Amino acid sequence: MDRRRSRLTGAETRERIDREAAEWAARDAFGDMTEDDRAALEVWLAADRLHHGAYLRARAICHVIEDETLAAAAPRASNDDEVETRLSASRAFTRRLAGGGALAAGIAGLAFFAAPALWPSRAPDGQGGRTLHLADGSDVTLGPGGDVSANIGAHERRIELRKGSATFHVAKDASRPFIVRSGGVFAQATGTIYTVSRWRSSGGDVRVSEGTVRVWAENAEGKAVLLHAGQSLRLDPARLSSSVGGAGKNPLGVAADGKFWFDDVAIAEAAARFNKVNTVRIEIAEPALGAMTIVGGFAADQPEQFARAAAALAGARLTRREGILVIEKP
Repeated sequence: MDRRRSRLTGAETRERIDREAAEWAARDAFGDMTEDDRAALEVWLAADRLHHGAYLRARAICHVIEDETLAAAAPRASNDDEVETRLSASRAFTRRLAGGGALAAGIAGLAFFAAPALWPSRAPDGQGGRTLHLADGSDVTLGPGGDVSANIGAHERRIELRKGSATFHVAKDASRPFIVRSGGVFAQATGTIYTVSRWRSSGGDVRVSEGTVRVWAENAEGKAVLLHAGQSLRLDPARLSSSVGGAGKNPLGVAADGKFWFDDVAIAEAAARFNKVNTVRIEIAEPALGAMTIVGGFAADQPEQFARAAAALAGARLTRREGILVIEKP
């Protein structure tokens, strides 16, 4: 009897959450929310992780209903007034579904990983700070002009940063890696906080606030770099493929933009290149530190910038002496 009562209670709880999610989704999607309502919604979402999934699924159904209603009612030619009239009718229809429970019933029938129908989403140009909630419990805070899309699947969680920047508060789930793509750059975590920004047309800038993040260029996951809290990496795969090396008229490997570009190059080898073109020298105190590899682009005339990044990557410290930058164990 107790088990049966427990199952019924669980089912009733899910139905209640779905009904509440349907009501919130209909109001939020169609502009019926006051500032107090939005504050109440945030409290409701924070109260239980199940609320996130139910809410996202409800939003997905709202969009489907609106699209299908508009498509069914669309005349061959229309003016703006007609479009607005049909849009209002669609929204009213969705509200009735929410109030009557049909929308909540539809929510229960959706698979968990169908929730990303809420995405893509973007922050208006010049604005930022908007936080989006994923069905897995992760949060995404969009930077100015941030534009993202998401696909939360059964085996992995994938986000595409199309423009701008975004900060990811990743819910811990070791069985489903969380991967953010920015052009040809990938940043993976299982539960942490990090920011990814688009850089040029094909690159990305990854900055880690908490935990660790693996970063790699497209088709080069085997050369991934592991970043820890406080570390960052800016990478442009297009530049790596075209400017790495040192043959021909540029034996030192300085690219046209005045940078050294390294693709899985040993820190000691990279430091040697800087030493050939600068009066300030970089020394590596331990061979093991110099054997670690580094990826990214660094201004050829800024040896200290490179030395700081290399030291952080190797878990070492940078000591400054007269004309010498020493990378050594802490």
